[in-house]
Amino acid sequence: MADAVEMWNKHDKDAAMVNAVAGLMGAAAAIYGAVFASMGPIGWGLFLGSLLLSIVAVALIDSSAEKWCKFGPFAENKKGIWLGELDADYNNFSNPEIYHKFIMSVLYSPRAQTTPISPTQFLVKVSLPVFLKSTSELSLEFKYKLKYKMDHDYTQGNWQNDNILGNREYEATYNESGNLIQADYLIDVDDTTLSFMKKIGDTAALPTLSYDSNLTMPFDYDAIIKPVHNPTYPNPWVVQE
Repeated sequence: MADAVEMWNKHDKDAAMVNAVAGLMGAAAAIYGAVFASMGPIGWGLFLGSLLLSIVAVALIDSSAEKWCKFGPFAENKKGIWLGELDADYNNFSNPEIYHKFIMSVLYSPRAQTTPISPTQFLVKVSLPVFLKSTSELSLEFKYKLKYKMDHDYTQGNWQNDNILGNREYEATYNESGNLIQADYLIDVDDTTLSFMKKIGDTAALPTLSYDSNLTMPFDYDAIIKPVHNPTYPNPWVVQE
């Protein structure tokens, strides 16, 4: 229910409504099971229904591209700063430069695909929709968590990246114009805590592209939610310093 309230406050009303119904069905299933000692067909129906609606709610959560459309100046149903709500989410879209960088990042951020080669070695393929020769720079952060070999579900501790080798250089693939379109990193993990009891569990490959001196992708989408100070209105495309 708390997630539903948060989604509603962020104007993601379709996902909020489904999430709220899922929460109510889950609560009803729990109460039914407590009162009647066993779930029974009705209890199981409520429980499975809540699971299904939770999945639907996740699918309905606005993507970054949808947020760019919904909270921008070209939205059919204006929100936030475009209605004079100075403390609303995504008031940073009142700055045309940020609005442009946001959609550039949505469309052109590098994307990584990780393939395990051995228990401690991984191949990370980074695809690049855009790259400026002699201007853009690519970097990669690779993180992992440890997992007990006998436990199929539990991944231990925080993300780690202190024992990563081989993530400074990559094998490059260029297009006909000489621009980089793919970078292949061979990642080795040299962690002394690995043993017959532990192995590498979850991994995360996070590429960053410095496209030029003004744009680094992916953009910090979460930072954009926070309202800017003193945006002007009714001309919100000019921001007061």
